[in-house]
Amino acid sequence: MVQEIKFINKSNTSLNEDFNRYDPIMGNDYILIDWMMGNTCNYSCSYCHPTVYDGSLPWPEVETGIKFVKRATDHYRSIGKNKIVWNLLGGEPTVWKDFSKFFTAVKEYDPDCIVRILTNGSRTLGWWERNKHLFDELIISFHPEKADYKHCTEVANILTDAGVLVSIQVCMYPPMAEYCVESMKYFHEHCRASGVMSKSLQETLIDDRTMLYEDEFLKEMRKYDGEPKTLMVEDPHLTHKLNKKKQSRPAYGKMMRFVNTHTGKTEFIQANDTMSSGRNSWRGWMCNIGIETLKVDEKGRVSSGSSCFTNLRHGTIQDPDNIEFPTTGRICEYDWCSCVADVEVTKYKI
Repeated sequence: MVQEIKFINKSNTSLNEDFNRYDPIMGNDYILIDWMMGNTCNYSCSYCHPTVYDGSLPWPEVETGIKFVKRATDHYRSIGKNKIVWNLLGGEPTVWKDFSKFFTAVKEYDPDCIVRILTNGSRTLGWWERNKHLFDELIISFHPEKADYKHCTEVANILTDAGVLVSIQVCMYPPMAEYCVESMKYFHEHCRASGVMSKSLQETLIDDRTMLYEDEFLKEMRKYDGEPKTLMVEDPHLTHKLNKKKQSRPAYGKMMRFVNTHTGKTEFIQANDTMSSGRNSWRGWMCNIGIETLKVDEKGRVSSGSSCFTNLRHGTIQDPDNIEFPTTGRICEYDWCSCVADVEVTKYKI
């Protein structure tokens, strides 16, 4: 099932004509801070870019970073955001030697914050055992060129059993279609994560064109999307832990909806499906970037969007006292919304 890499070149804006609002179904009373903590990674995937993994930039200074966390927390609480979600990216954040020290301090300042990490899951099982208490949500991004799906399954199970809300995103890489399907099937049958999803890829992870997938490949992958088989069997001990975690708070992000606020008509859609179907185009709509999301890039520069308006700077974490945090969104000026974090932000016609 080896496929040629192609890209979506034309957006599908049919829903934009029927609806005037697009938002997350769980509400928007939180701020998700997308923090690319460094560009050191133990992987170097072909569809990634060297600037994301070559280790050319340092990790944050611990004390300065903590000061930034405190300022951001205080600002967004003051404008009505009930939860601060720290969405940690890399590189691979878990290879930072001060990771445990830093996030222990973050949790001490704001025990109610959500620490979510996007990781390749490659650290040893012992490392995950020692640090599992730091996480509220874990997203394992499974990269077929480098990763071992059996190891990632064990990592997912360790964190799930500790009460962490775990999901797995399997990157759909056309030249390795058969291995992607094999991995999805294994996760479905053996892991205890709350969900497994097939993930659309961009041209290089820093460009905006989404890869075009053959229908057969998508059909096979999505056969295993959703709740793994292991959660469909009776396991009172595991069910108790999962239910306790799910009842304590919602999972942030993922499911979206198109809404017509005049008629009440609604259509639900997963954020990844929004992208893979080419419906990630909202030029001219108001977007709540900066209000529902904030981006800290690998150089510590603070901006509103994860992949858009990157020149719109609010300051740097190296000088946290002088960051001017945004108080309004922006009108979209782009043909494509190319990052899932930005896709999951409320957008509406003006």
